[in-house]
Amino acid sequence: MSDQTFCIPAENRREMILRVARFAAKMLPGKELEIVCRRYVKKRTDEQNSALWGVAYPPIMNHMGLSGEREREELHEYWLGEYFGWVEYKIMGQRKKRPRRTTTTDENGRKDKLTTAEFAKFYDFIQRRAATFGIFVPDPDPMFKRVPAESLHKETYTGYREAA
Repeated sequence: MSDQTFCIPAENRREMILRVARFAAKMLPGKELEIVCRRYVKKRTDEQNSALWGVAYPPIMNHMGLSGEREREELHEYWLGEYFGWVEYKIMGQRKKRPRRTTTTDENGRKDKLTTAEFAKFYDFIQRRAATFGIFVPDPDPMFKRVPAESLHKETYTGYREAA
C-alpha cells in the first residue's frame, strides 16, 4: 500500500484526527506503522507553474531568439541551475553540469515540489535576472492576458516584442 497523506485543519481538528486514527487502525493489520506529523505547507500551484511557462518564459525566449519545446526546456534548465546552483558530473569522460534540483525534485531526485513561497521567490529571481538583460518579465497577474495588447505601453518595457 502506498503512503497516505492527511491534512488536518488548524481549527475544528477533532473529526479529522478521529478519521486518521480509524484509518491507521485498519491499515496493514498486524504490521508496524510509521506516522509522521509535520506542519502543512502549501505546494506550488498549477497557476504558478502556468505563469512560469506562459508568462515568464515567452518574453525571454522572444528576446533571445529561442523557439520550440527543446529550447524552452533548455531555458528552464538554465534558470534552475542559476537559482539552485549547478552540479558537475561526467559522462564517458565528458564534464557536464545540471541544476542541483528542479521545481519538483530535490537534490537526490526524489519528488519534492517547491512551496508556493519558494516558487514565488524563483519567479522573482527570473524577473530580476532577466531585467539585467533588458527583458521585461511581467508579474504573474491572472489579469495580464486579459489586457488588450494595444493598451500596453511597449516602449516602457525594454526588450518587449510581439510574439510571432
